[in-house]
Amino acid sequence: MSTDAIAVIGLSVRAPDAGDADEFWRNLLAGRNSIHRLSEEQLLAAGEDPALIKDPHYIAARPLLDDVGGFDHTYFGISPRESELRNPQHRLFLELCSTALQHAGYEPSRYDGEIGVYGGCASDTYVDDHIRADPELLAQVGDMVALVSNNIDYLATYTSYRLGLDGPSLNVRTACSTSLVATHLACQALRLGDCDIALAGGVEIETPYGRGYRHVAGGIDSADGYCRPLDSEASGTVFGSGGGVVVLKRLADALADGDPVHAVIRGSAVNNDGAARPGFTAPSSEGQSRVITEALAVADVDPATVSYVELHGTGTQMGDPVEVHGLHQAMLAVADGELRSGSCAIGSVKSNLGHLGPASGIVGLIKTVLALRHESIPPTINVRTPNPQLRLEETPFKVADAVLPWPRTAGAPRRAGVSSFGFGGTNAHVVLEEAPSPAPPSERPERPELLVWSGTDREAEGAVRARLATSLAALPDRAAADVALTAQTGRRALPVRAALTFTRPAEAARLLADPDTAPTALSDGTPRRPVFALPGQGSQHPRAAAGLAAELPDFDTRMRECLGMFSDALGADLVTMWQQETDPAAVARTVHAQPLLFSVEFALARSLGVLGVEPAALVGHSVGEVVAATLAGVLPLADAVRFVARRAELMQGMPPGRMLAVAAGEDVVRELLVPGVAVSAVNGPGQVVVGGPAESVAAFRELLAGRGVQGRLLSTSHAFHTPMMAPAVAELTDLLAGCALRAPEIPVLSAATGRPLTDAQALSPRFWAEQLVEPVLFGHALDTLAGEEAARILEVGPGQALSSLIRRHPGLRDAGHRAVGCLPRPADAADGDRAAFLTALAHAWCDGADVEWEALPRPEDAHRVVLPGYPYRRREFWLPYAAG
Repeated sequence: MSTDAIAVIGLSVRAPDAGDADEFWRNLLAGRNSIHRLSEEQLLAAGEDPALIKDPHYIAARPLLDDVGGFDHTYFGISPRESELRNPQHRLFLELCSTALQHAGYEPSRYDGEIGVYGGCASDTYVDDHIRADPELLAQVGDMVALVSNNIDYLATYTSYRLGLDGPSLNVRTACSTSLVATHLACQALRLGDCDIALAGGVEIETPYGRGYRHVAGGIDSADGYCRPLDSEASGTVFGSGGGVVVLKRLADALADGDPVHAVIRGSAVNNDGAARPGFTAPSSEGQSRVITEALAVADVDPATVSYVELHGTGTQMGDPVEVHGLHQAMLAVADGELRSGSCAIGSVKSNLGHLGPASGIVGLIKTVLALRHESIPPTINVRTPNPQLRLEETPFKVADAVLPWPRTAGAPRRAGVSSFGFGGTNAHVVLEEAPSPAPPSERPERPELLVWSGTDREAEGAVRARLATSLAALPDRAAADVALTAQTGRRALPVRAALTFTRPAEAARLLADPDTAPTALSDGTPRRPVFALPGQGSQHPRAAAGLAAELPDFDTRMRECLGMFSDALGADLVTMWQQETDPAAVARTVHAQPLLFSVEFALARSLGVLGVEPAALVGHSVGEVVAATLAGVLPLADAVRFVARRAELMQGMPPGRMLAVAAGEDVVRELLVPGVAVSAVNGPGQVVVGGPAESVAAFRELLAGRGVQGRLLSTSHAFHTPMMAPAVAELTDLLAGCALRAPEIPVLSAATGRPLTDAQALSPRFWAEQLVEPVLFGHALDTLAGEEAARILEVGPGQALSSLIRRHPGLRDAGHRAVGCLPRPADAADGDRAAFLTALAHAWCDGADVEWEALPRPEDAHRVVLPGYPYRRREFWLPYAAG
């Protein structure tokens, strides 16, 4: 394969009777004639002159575009006023470029390379008929706005502006060959390194719209409203509306990046007929032959291997023979040997659609790309008897007047040519080849993946969901990772978002199609800032987050780094304990539990940051508050590790005690306290923990039972956060005095006070040391959080204990705060780490986080797949004709 080869990785088309490429292809295979016959009523409604309609030479036919004035201004973020002033061709081209990029699996805002735009449109009368002809409107907007909104010079640049494309942006104008010339220029730009992806195409909307034309004998317009390329009765073409865009990339890059390759451009050429023609608008067989010869030479292709050519095919008595003769001469000039009779089919999409002006070349190219992909050549319709002036019997050509099978053959790549010739003599020819055969699929373990989608509003989100349900059903099981990659990185994130965890595309399709199945996450219209909640001792369990480490290399690296530092501080192999210890009692020992918790929480928070989920605030429970302080920049990691390691050792060495969870309010519990028992934690309304010596806690439990209050003993060896920890305070204060404490860079809601952490508290060694003897006022911190801006609270640590507390907190719930755990409960941890983590990402994204999906690890051979494009919800924007 040539190193200069260019891949077609995406495409879009809107043509008469076809709203997208799939419908376009179905129409071609069915031999559908999309040149519409117009009734007198339609013509009058379009503003046609009644006298002209009665002219015997008037032809009431035109290829019309469905919803020609429709535009989804909300999707593109354009005001209604600008939308109605913006030329319909500009709007159509913008939509086609956006759709083509979606087809390729690329969202410009998530792509690091430069994307160029090469395109053109027709001159039209929209600005004159609808703006300048209305003095009142023109006075309101001004001539400059009218010009910038309609001038053909701004077609490509407006698209670049609206889609955020910063590569070259060129408007091309060579009449009928415009879009194929744009394709040639785009290929050249890619080869030169001017951009990394290029959009190429063109559009035409005939204005005044929806009217017929008057046939002039000897002119290019058809005498009967039919376009009959290659037919003996051909009498001209019918100009219509439509357009297309292709997404191009250097083939080597496309294959390396896992892009869908639909066809390959081997070579192309552009020239002009010069003076060797009967007149300025007349075609030249010699000029056309030269451009095809050059394109074949550039492509280094033997014409004998070209089995189809999409002709310019205007359907005129002069043009068709000139074109076939020029094509034949070019192939003879380059051929290595004999060209077999009937070895190359020829046809023209104009037989179906008429002439789409500047868009005709790209539409012919897209037809040919689809033919290569579907391994069939569609019929050229309206050919009853081939024009004898073509002298096909002397050429290798045959008319593709029926659907022709075009299967792949091992060792003989299928090749095609596409021609487009413009008034004024600028000719273009492109040599296409089938896409490389895909590599044999490798085995992939089945695992949870995350599908994301979005819309401008709930109705649009539902339409996207429905399209995905239909599309995913046809994909193989192993494509789950490919679907996730494409959906996450190849689509714009719109306001109303939804996400679904799945393991197989067919499963996702079934769930999406079921109206009773709720997505894993769904935005409710409230944007929520991410807040990290970091749990304390009690949340640890054997092999916590080990499953996530196997899936997320960044997390695994950070986890091992932290545990290695703790191992050095404690003289114990905590990495091995984390990976291999299965005894809950061994993991629950304070000297092990706190380093393990700190490491999981710190590493998980940093990995979330790599994925773009940074906390707007932090709240921690006990040792979780130390993690929060470290993440907020209060403590350097090395100092935090030394502090937590010694803290755990000292706490482990304190006298044994018991802790009791009490289902009562804080005030009630404090009134009933007995000597030796202290409040250890206030986790929420009616959720208090007390601690003290075993005999004192037992007595307090009996007292509670007598009052009808439930108390549940916790599985702990010590009474944490009570005066029983007092002997450790002095040493920890001294240790922290030697640390580089700083003011927090991220707001921290302190569970020691229930209020935001102040700079003075953050800088005080005694504040941090005395937390061992003071209660954890986590519930109070949640009360404070409830009064702040709505948050998506992510529990960043093992289990979901804090998430459960947060969900039960009435103030948080009523204020719109929501919580989700990043890791599963211990009972689900064996194989649930990945699913829980993806679920947390899903909720964060649905609540507005800009997740860096590109940073998620994927299978080495993961690649983009074609997913359905956005279902534009168009609104009519077509200014009325000025009165009079």
